[in-house]
Amino acid sequence: GKSLVSLVTGYAICDGYINHTIFDRIDYPTVAGTLYEDQKLINLLNMTAGDDGIIGERLYGKDNPIRGKGPNTNTIPIKKVMKKYFKGKKHLGLEPGLNFNYSALTTNVVMNYVIYKTDDDWEKLLHKIFVEDAKVEKSVYFGKSLEKHKFSNRKKGEYGRYSFYAQRYDYLRIAKLIMDHWKNDTCIGKYLKTIYENRVDKKKDKYSKFIGNHAATQSYGGQFHFDPIGIKERPILMMDGFAGQQVVIDFDKNKIITVHSTDAHYDWYSLVYLQLEPD
Repeated sequence: GKSLVSLVTGYAICDGYINHTIFDRIDYPTVAGTLYEDQKLINLLNMTAGDDGIIGERLYGKDNPIRGKGPNTNTIPIKKVMKKYFKGKKHLGLEPGLNFNYSALTTNVVMNYVIYKTDDDWEKLLHKIFVEDAKVEKSVYFGKSLEKHKFSNRKKGEYGRYSFYAQRYDYLRIAKLIMDHWKNDTCIGKYLKTIYENRVDKKKDKYSKFIGNHAATQSYGGQFHFDPIGIKERPILMMDGFAGQQVVIDFDKNKIITVHSTDAHYDWYSLVYLQLEPD
């Protein structure tokens, strides 16, 4: 889901809804007075927003609850989260751009910023990406905050939640869309290559080869995992989802690997990693 928010962000830039580059600062009234105000978009995409002290895996070991305890920010519209937990704390965060801090909220900030910028065309943009370009067979959709009717900025529709749902072959179609953009050096392809070139080191103390793309990769760029252990200087884009869902795109070898699972306890090392022909 986080990765597909990034894909939508790239489309929003290429289609002119966002009239700046990923290196420029966002203009988003909902996050005014918080540490996300005037953030460079690349910091949000790379999970280096400096929000470590309030949320995220780096200090709290979990990606979605406030200070590792609660509530789950995926269930609360962005406007309420900002007002209750971040307002007036613009200068209390760490310096942006330094530490990788995997956080669900950071993705939701990006997603709702894109919803704000696309305005009435949000659904139109999603239709273009997934129906017209990826040519999905079944319905695909992002989730919404559970409390959207109580607390959200309903006029702007800012109750987006990055959780994404699709059937297995449509995940493959979306992966092929991403590969085709990369190979054809389209505007979206250039966006993907730019975030790859500006990826950040996760700086984890240890890695595991056996429990999925998130744990077995050394860098992160634009909401995608890159640089699996033992595979040097090959652009391999990796997505890691709930319950062991995996999508891997090896651009050099024109290979796509998808895993569809309701439980993460399977032999990821054999099914995914070894298929990448490690060094």
